[in-house]
Parts: sequence; structure tokens; C-alpha cells
Amino acid sequence: MQYELRYYFVEPGRMHDLDARMRDGLPPLLARHGINVVGRWHAIAGRGTPLFIYLMAWQDNAEREANWGGFYTDPDWWALRASTNAGSELVQHYDISLLSPSPAWTEYRKVQGGVNVGGLHELIVQPIANGQPKAAHDYLAQTALPVLARHGGTLLGSFNLIAGQHMPGLVTLLSWRDHAEREAGWNAYWQDPAIQQAHAAQRETLGRSLLGRADTYLLRPTPYAAVDPLLGLAR
Repeated sequence: MQYELRYYFVEPGRMHDLDARMRDGLPPLLARHGINVVGRWHAIAGRGTPLFIYLMAWQDNAEREANWGGFYTDPDWWALRASTNAGSELVQHYDISLLSPSPAWTEYRKVQGGVNVGGLHELIVQPIANGQPKAAHDYLAQTALPVLARHGGTLLGSFNLIAGQHMPGLVTLLSWRDHAEREAGWNAYWQDPAIQQAHAAQRETLGRSLLGRADTYLLRPTPYAAVDPLLGLAR
């Protein structure tokens, strides 16, 4: 299983035009070419806003390359692009990250139970200390994710970066009910003895934390397309 995370840096004032493209014209084209979008969001805080973010699930990179190849040679896409651009570009530029499900997510899903999609999502992109991917994923599965759940955070997905910024890196997608729950949850998380002890041990052993400083985006799911709570994975 492979994922593709796209960040579209939208021309200021034109998010509603991009939404119209994503809502009305694009879904039939994506379906025609086997492109499975499992989440669409507006970034409401984070680097580079206004920002549209979406996540696709693939069986492998061969499927991704073949299906995007068909999409980009489809004249209906170019006609839709021209009509919705309406004389100027909707997207100034875009970034792509390729991801794979992390071992921590695979392990955590066995005990997680149901997933509450919630109303506020959080995308966290963090570098992993060089040479420490196994230790980082063990920490995530055994300590960080259970503590987050105890304080109100719901894991939607956790991924290894295959290609993109912050490599070696980890991408985590969380769900919260609202801003108040998120603020209270993170405050309680960082004060939790299990987290404080884990970070003290990491600093003593490595001279730093296993996970570095994060790029964080607060996200609202688009009103016209629900986020798949399983992100394309079978339970």
C-alpha cells in the first residue's frame, strides 16, 4: 500500500474556484482513471496557507504512475483545467509526498477500535533521528499514540515518508472534536509522566528526541467530500 499526499498552494482569493473544480468537475475524471482520494482538506493554519491538501491511496507506485499517466493524457482534464482556471492559475505551485503505512500504525490499529473522524484534523510532519526509525515507531506505537488517545486525540493515519521533505520522516494525521479539545489534549500530553520519562530517556541516550521539530497544519475536511475513516485500508 502506498499513499500520495498533495499540497496545493492556492492563489489567494480563489479557494472557492478550486473547490468548485474539486467538487463538481474532478470526481468523475478521478473515478475514470482509478484515482482513489481518501481525504480532502482546507488548511486553516500552517505554512503556506491558503492551502488545499488531499490524500490518495494506491496499491503500489506502478498503479500510481499508470493511472496518473492516463489522467494527464485525458483531454477532458485539460478542458476542465482551462475552464476552471478561467484565465489565470488556481494553484501557484504544489508539493507531493509519497508515503507508506508506518509500522506504528499497523500495530496500533490492532487495538484502536473504531475511528471518530471528528471536526478538526491535524497533519504533523516530523523528521526522525538518523538511524532510529525502529525506535521512533516503537515509541509512537507503545507510548505516544496511547497517551494521545487518553487525552482526546484520535489517530487517522501514521506514515513513513518515501519521498518528500524531512526524510527520514514521519507523517501523522490526527482528529479532534474541536480546537478546545486539541489545546487541552496537547497540554495534558506534554505533562503526562509517560511522555516526560520517554523524552528524558531519549535525550540521555541520543542527545535529542527521536522525533524532531514538526511542521503542523490544522485542517478542516471539505464539506463536499467525507474523509474515509480507514483511509482506504480494510479493517
